[in-house]
Amino acid sequence: MQKKIDKLINKTSKKSDIDYLVEVGAIMTETSFCGLGQTAATPVLKAIKYFKDELYAATID
Repeated sequence: MQKKIDKLINKTSKKSDIDYLVEVGAIMTETSFCGLGQTAATPVLKAIKYFKDELYAATID
């Protein structure tokens, strides 16, 4: 996940990277046994949820 987030920050990401973050974040939230694992992806998922258009506009595809 960190590499994909770094790509977003550096504006070298693709739309598939954003989709990957959503998929992995959902899996982490749903399958983790501890509270930390269940909430670790929340900031990333919320950023994508509320700023998806801006993030997609900054991709290179």
